[in-house]
Amino acid sequence: MMGPTPEFRETQWLMRNPWFAWLPAMFFVMYTSGFAALALRGVSTQTDLVMWVLVGLIVPALMCTWRLRTEVVAGELRVSLPPVLGLGWRVSRSRVMSASPMRYRVFKDFGAFGVRRLDEHGWIWNAFGNEAVRLRLDGAADRVIGTQRADELCKALGVTAIAGSGLGESDDSLAA
Repeated sequence: MMGPTPEFRETQWLMRNPWFAWLPAMFFVMYTSGFAALALRGVSTQTDLVMWVLVGLIVPALMCTWRLRTEVVAGELRVSLPPVLGLGWRVSRSRVMSASPMRYRVFKDFGAFGVRRLDEHGWIWNAFGNEAVRLRLDGAADRVIGTQRADELCKALGVTAIAGSGLGESDDSLAA
C-alpha cells in the first residue's frame, strides 16, 4: 500500500559531489593492490580474501548508495541519510517557526559535507552543492538542510522564506 504523496521530495546523491566521487575507486584500488601484493608474496590467507571482498568491494558499493533524502509528507518534514543505519529525523510542520534559504561555503562554514553539529549553526545535514535551508524549530536546536530547491522546500513547509540569511559569498569552486 502506498503512503501519502509527498509535497516535496529531493534526493541528493553524495556521489554527485566531486569531493566524494573518487572514494570508492580509491578504496577498490588500494585494497586490491594490497591483496595482490600479499598473494604474490605467498603470504595471503583466506582472511585476507574476505577482507578484500568486504573492504575492496562492499564498502565502495555502499558508498555509492549514500544520499540525503528530504521529504515533506503528511504534515511532517523527514530528513534521512539512508542507508547509513537509518540515520535521520522527523519534525512536525507545526514546529517549524521559520525557514531561511542560504548559500554557504562548505569547508569554510561547515567544515565538510555530511551530518554534524556546530554551535553556530545547529545540526547540519548536507551532501551536495552550496545551498540550504536554515530551520528554526520550536523547542529544538536549529537545523540546516542542504537542498538545491530551497524555495520549494520553504513553500512545502508552509513557512514564508526569510531572505538575507546567507553566510556570505558563495565559493563556486565547491559547488558542482
